[in-house]
Amino acid sequence: MNLWEHNKLFVIFSGAVFVVYVYLWPSIGGRWLAPWDGPVIARPDRQAAAEAQRRIRQYEERFSTYYYPQDDAVPVGDAMADAIEGNKVLLDNFEVMHRWMSFVPRYPFRIPDGRTEKNKRQRYVSQAYTFARDGELICDEYGPVREPHSGIVFSTSTRNIKLGDPYFGMRDMELPDSIADPDLSILQIALIHEVGQLALRCGVDEITSIAPRDPYTWQVKGKDVAKAFPLDATFRCDLPTLMKLLHSLDGSHGRVAEVHDAIEAPAAAAPKAPAPEAVPAAALPDDEPDDEPEDPAATAGGEARQGARKITARFFGTPTLFGPSEARAGLHERITLFRLADDESHQLVFVANAAVTRVVPPAAAPAGEKAKDGAAAAKGASVLVEAEIEPNSTLRFAADGSRTRVEVRRGDYAATRFLLVRSLKVKADEGEVKLDEDGFPKEVTPPHLVVDLSVAALQFLEIKMPKVAVTRRLVKRKRIHQGW
Repeated sequence: MNLWEHNKLFVIFSGAVFVVYVYLWPSIGGRWLAPWDGPVIARPDRQAAAEAQRRIRQYEERFSTYYYPQDDAVPVGDAMADAIEGNKVLLDNFEVMHRWMSFVPRYPFRIPDGRTEKNKRQRYVSQAYTFARDGELICDEYGPVREPHSGIVFSTSTRNIKLGDPYFGMRDMELPDSIADPDLSILQIALIHEVGQLALRCGVDEITSIAPRDPYTWQVKGKDVAKAFPLDATFRCDLPTLMKLLHSLDGSHGRVAEVHDAIEAPAAAAPKAPAPEAVPAAALPDDEPDDEPEDPAATAGGEARQGARKITARFFGTPTLFGPSEARAGLHERITLFRLADDESHQLVFVANAAVTRVVPPAAAPAGEKAKDGAAAAKGASVLVEAEIEPNSTLRFAADGSRTRVEVRRGDYAATRFLLVRSLKVKADEGEVKLDEDGFPKEVTPPHLVVDLSVAALQFLEIKMPKVAVTRRLVKRKRIHQGW
C-alpha cells in the first residue's frame, strides 16, 4: 500500500507513455527503421497503412529498374556508380591530352635551377636568345656551345631564305636588365625557335615575321584549362610546303622503347710501332698548342662519355619530318623526353632532348617491336625511330654549384610538339620577272602563298585526380587511344 501511495504518479505516467508509444509505434518504426516497418501491435488504420507500404515498395522497385531515355541503358539505382566511372574515364582522357598537348621547353631554353637571383636569370635568358638567333650559347653551366644550324638567323642566311625580322619582335632581349619576366621570356624564345626551325625543315621560301603575343588563359566551356602562349608568324611558300607545315603542327608522341649506351668499345690491340727517336727540347716548336679544354658536359658527374647515348622510341600521330631526307645539314627533328612528377600534381618533368638520326625499318625492328607494328597499323600512323640524346640536356645544376645528370629511362614519354592553330589566312601572290637593261631576266619570283598563321603553345593547369574505387563497370566509355 505504501508502494502505491508513494509511486502512483510514476506508475500512471509510465502507463500513459506506454499506451501512446504502442499507438504510435507503426509511424515511429516506419520512420526510423525503414524499410522494415516494425511489428504491428496496435494500428487503427492497419489495412490502409499496409496498402501504402506495399505501394512504396512497388515504387522503389520500379525506380531501381528505371532506365534513362538514352542509347546506353543505365538503371537509375546505379547512376552514382556510373557517374563515378564516367568521371574516372574523363580524367584519364584529360591526362592523355595533357601529356600529348603540353608544351615542354627543351634545352637550352630552360633556366638552370641554380640561377635563383633575378639578374642571373635575366642574363641566361639573354644568352638563350642569342642561341636562338645565332646558335651560340656562352654560359657558366654548359660552357661554350656552338651549333650554328640551331640559329634561325644563321640557317636562313646559309639557305638563301629571306628573314624579315631577325630580332623576332624581341630586340630588348639583348639587354638583360630590360627583361621583366625571365620565365615568360624564355618560354616565348623557345616557341619562336620551335616555329622557326619547323618552317626551315618544311622548306618555306621566306620567313617574313615571327613574334610572340601576350599569354592568356585557354578555357573550355567556361572552365580554365591551360595557359596559352600565342605566336603570330608570316611565311611565303608553296601549297605542298604549307600542307606539310600544318600537318607538322600536331606533332607526334610516343614513349621510349629502349635506351642504348653508345660508349665506344676499346679498339683491338695494334702491333707496336717502333719507338720514336728522342728529340731535343730545343728542337720542339715554341707554339705547340696546349691540350684542348675539357667539355663540361662530358665530365659532369665523373662521366667521360666517348659517344652520345641513343634511344629507340615509338611514335604515333603525324611523323612527317622523321624521314632521312628531312635532315638538311643538321636540321634533324628534335624530340622532348619527359615523365610525370612523382607527386600527385601530375606535372610534366623535363628529362632530355634527343635528335632523330634515322627511322628504323619494320624488318630491322626488334622482335618485341615487330609485334606492335601490326597492332599499331590498325590504330593509326606508327613509326620506330632512333635518336641521339644531347648530353648537355641531361645536366641539372644546384644553387651550390653542384651538378647531376638525369638518366633517360625506358617508358619515358617523348613528343615533338603540339601547337594549337588559332587562325590561318592564306593569300595567293602572283609571280614576277624582273629584267635588266638588256631585257634579260635578272630576278624571278615564282608564284607563292602568303601565309598568316597564329598558333599557341599550351601548358595545362594543375589537375586533381581523386582516387575513386569503382567495383564494376556499367557502361563502356570511349577512351582516347594513347598510343604508348
